[in-house]
Amino acid sequence: MPVIIVENDESEWDDATGESYHFPKRYLQYLQPGTPVIYYKGKQRSNQYAHVRLDKNPYYFGVAEVGKITPDGNSSKGDHYCEILYYRSFEQAVPASNPVTRETLEVIPASRASNFWRDGVRPCSQEVFDRILEASGLIVLPQQVVPVETNDDRQGVADAYETIVEDGTGRKVYGTRYERNPRLRARALQVHGPVCKGCGFDFEKVYGAHGRGYIHVHHLNPIASTGGMLAVNPQHDMTVLCANCHSMIHRYPKKMLSLPELQAIIARQHPSLAFPP
Repeated sequence: MPVIIVENDESEWDDATGESYHFPKRYLQYLQPGTPVIYYKGKQRSNQYAHVRLDKNPYYFGVAEVGKITPDGNSSKGDHYCEILYYRSFEQAVPASNPVTRETLEVIPASRASNFWRDGVRPCSQEVFDRILEASGLIVLPQQVVPVETNDDRQGVADAYETIVEDGTGRKVYGTRYERNPRLRARALQVHGPVCKGCGFDFEKVYGAHGRGYIHVHHLNPIASTGGMLAVNPQHDMTVLCANCHSMIHRYPKKMLSLPELQAIIARQHPSLAFPP
């Protein structure tokens, strides 16, 4: 179950944002290795902290995953530290409540209405976790590795790393496919459109209605190179490519081309080609 962890401006706890979290032993039931977490900050109490905050009102500001748990050797109360992995800060504050309706993103039980916000660690449902992430613009991808025999068009999957076996009776291609969240692809297409950012190829212009909306979605940082939870911002972490450009970027797995490198190669071969924005 995901949890919300609180990190306020002033605290008795020895926290390091995105690196480690210091907490009392009663929260061990919630903070275990692999637990997804969202960072929360309460209301601003002093103007001296205004320059390091995203908002004066309570807000959520990052997502991560719990790593190794270690006891605090200096604590007589059984306090602990947890390692924070895969931290990704939000580009803007996600308000804890709607400023007009006062409706909160977290669900507050009636029995906890008076003291809900006092807890430094709060379990939340997957629905609430997803709601906060959606408001932040990030989408979190669990790394689900699925072995496949594939020759697909990669429209709905991430980059495949293939092994080719020839036995005289035919050619089989085996790979590891990293499943993508379909919402991520839809968001990327909404942000970047259906025209290749490498060469400007437009499937609809060439193939008409049959090619409308077709394009490959490309992670600028390969999903296969990361571990654990991956938080992706479709606007900044992804782009769209035609099948040819996508293949060229991944032609040499140990040296994947960046988008500017791909564009430079195309520009040298075709100086008059205008690249899409």
